[in-house]
Amino acid sequence: MKLIKLTALSLLFSTLAWNAASAETRPAAGISVTADSTGYSLIRKSAKIESVAFRKSKKKGSGLVITFGEKVLNLQNNNITSGNVTGNTKSADRQNEKGPEFDRIDIVEGKYGDIRVEKKSGTENIYTLTDLTFPLRLLMYSGTDFVEFKLTEPAKWILDVNYKK
Repeated sequence: MKLIKLTALSLLFSTLAWNAASAETRPAAGISVTADSTGYSLIRKSAKIESVAFRKSKKKGSGLVITFGEKVLNLQNNNITSGNVTGNTKSADRQNEKGPEFDRIDIVEGKYGDIRVEKKSGTENIYTLTDLTFPLRLLMYSGTDFVEFKLTEPAKWILDVNYKK
């Protein structure tokens, strides 16, 4: 009976040790790991962010352009044309709307020299980062929403960070 208890206890400890060792090599929940051959990896994002798309531009040099917000696919023409008179039906409030902004950027690895923010539409903004040092790992916050990613190789990078509608 002692031998059975000792064997069961030994088996339990070896299973726990194996699980602990394999947990160290597995990525944590919610982390997406991409092969290094692509030059990028999405580490994590908050639930309100629907997607993060990475692209490399064919232009020479390095830099990062991030489009951030809610993509509007079905644009409606609000112009009224009658007798050579054209008018826009958007209200002043609607024209002055701006998309969500990153209010905090944590540099985990690498660095950037300059950042410029432009309004693309009422629901999207464009961030342009220059003078990058690679590998570059950033954690970008917009209130409680966030996206964390890593770029490993110099290129002209284009990121589209899209909110859920």
